[in-house]
Amino acid sequence: MSLNKIADATTEKKWMKINCAELIVNNTNVDTVLNAVATILDSETVQIGEGAGGISQGAGGVAIGDTAGVDQGIQAVAVGQAAGVEQGTKATAIGGYAGNNAQGANSTCIGNSAGLTTCHANSIIINGTGSDLSSTAASGFFVAPIRDFPLGLGVGVLYYDAATNEIQYSST
Repeated sequence: MSLNKIADATTEKKWMKINCAELIVNNTNVDTVLNAVATILDSETVQIGEGAGGISQGAGGVAIGDTAGVDQGIQAVAVGQAAGVEQGTKATAIGGYAGNNAQGANSTCIGNSAGLTTCHANSIIINGTGSDLSSTAASGFFVAPIRDFPLGLGVGVLYYDAATNEIQYSST
């Protein structure tokens, strides 16, 4: 295997799988290392981390983090440990365990444990609690926390504070 072949594969923007174990071993045969580096697949995917993209990864998929994007749809993105383990097409999961189980197509989960249990299709979940925040229906917007404040607007009414750029809900 020549270095030109590796350069050609890189130029063609094909996915390269690097077997790090082969690179770490002392006195490894150079041809063995070059063969590991030049393993080329047509799916144009990215897998970084132990078990990332491990079962199935759709074309254009990105899986970064241990066990991220294990079963990923086309153009899905999973960043974080165990993020997007089961992802639909064009789903995005960012954060540890975000979109971990049954993340629907075209959904977005941001934050630790956002959509840990479920993230329905066409939904957005933004989680800053550290606990599971999952969707309850498709095509919804779910966010936590939202601070309650005695605004006197009626219980549960959302309010945008232009001075602090915070969304609050009225507790009175």
